[in-house]
Amino acid sequence: MNIVLREYESKDLSSVASIWNQVIRDEEGFLWYEEFPEGKVEYVLGNQDVIICAVNNNTDEIAGFYILHSNSSGAGGHVANAMYAVRKDCRGNGIGKLMGSHSIISAKEIGYEGLQFNSVIATNKASIRLWERLGFIRVGEVPKGYKSKSNQYSDLYIYYMRFPN
Repeated sequence: MNIVLREYESKDLSSVASIWNQVIRDEEGFLWYEEFPEGKVEYVLGNQDVIICAVNNNTDEIAGFYILHSNSSGAGGHVANAMYAVRKDCRGNGIGKLMGSHSIISAKEIGYEGLQFNSVIATNKASIRLWERLGFIRVGEVPKGYKSKSNQYSDLYIYYMRFPN
């Protein structure tokens, strides 16, 4: 799979919304129960510092995306937060690593001093392996912080990477 990263374009909305909702349905990465209508996805995308799409260069299909924004306002505004999604049939091809590495560079370029993930589901082993391989440190845990639609509980992990000065 020949993947290239490029900035999000309005023509990508339907594909991004589809991937977003697939992740919600699969209960593997996002904490929402209800799928997002395209209008809500578009609204969220409008409040991001960076939106990047992973595109199959051979087919021009969106294979994944990430969004990057401030983790908090005010005194916490120097730390970024990001959300990543890869289309289910494209997973296992290094797209997450490509986007994760790119998001670190993007956050640094914008001027963030670190990148924090507030809710990595403990059962999402691929995500945990990825963040740890990229140098993130698990700095916290919320016991039973995730509850699936079928009432199964999992811990949530908080990961952080401080950027060197």
